[in-house]
Amino acid sequence: MNIKLKTSSLYGNGNLVCLEQNSMDIRFRGESALWGKYKNKKGSTIGNFYKLYLHIPKGKTAFEIIR
Repeated sequence: MNIKLKTSSLYGNGNLVCLEQNSMDIRFRGESALWGKYKNKKGSTIGNFYKLYLHIPKGKTAFEIIR
């Protein structure tokens, strides 16, 4: 899987990041690298993408999920 780390400069002076797919398939390009699939009540398989934004708070050295 092709994954890229996307840095957001819109908020936090470029201190926000998220993982996105770097797929050549237009259906997945720019979607979150974190995803899963499940079957709905009708039996159809559905994909669900979970876009999480991460940051490193002041005074810490590890990323944390922004909730």
